[in-house]
Amino acid sequence: MSGPTPLSISGAVGDIFGGIGDFMSASGYKKAAAIDTENKALTQEGVNITEFQQGRKNFQTIGAQQAEVAGAGLSAGGTNLNLLRSSMQQGSMAKQQIQVQGDITEANFQEEADAHSAAASSATTAGIGSLLSAPFKFFGL
Repeated sequence: MSGPTPLSISGAVGDIFGGIGDFMSASGYKKAAAIDTENKALTQEGVNITEFQQGRKNFQTIGAQQAEVAGAGLSAGGTNLNLLRSSMQQGSMAKQQIQVQGDITEANFQEEADAHSAAASSATTAGIGSLLSAPFKFFGL
């Protein structure tokens, strides 16, 4: 077995710095995954607030319609009930649309978090591999 050569030393040093770079990349990917996970939680909070606001709007609309019918001395039947039912359906569909859009956004953030976690794992593995190979390159093995 011969000693280290300039070429083997440079290969070993390259692997060491490559491994350090891989670990730094892994750290960045882990941070990105954490941000994506936090964004997913914030999305759900935003959906809850928007649904609450839509519920208030629905309540106000239906209440105003009921007041108009009563104020005009009309009965709560026929066309008036159809109008109320239609308003309730529209409000329900609006709330469902808010939830579906929120679910889509949350799924996107989860997908990003999963991708960043996988990239972090790969970068960590690459860093370990680089650091483990450095001594072998150093001695020309």
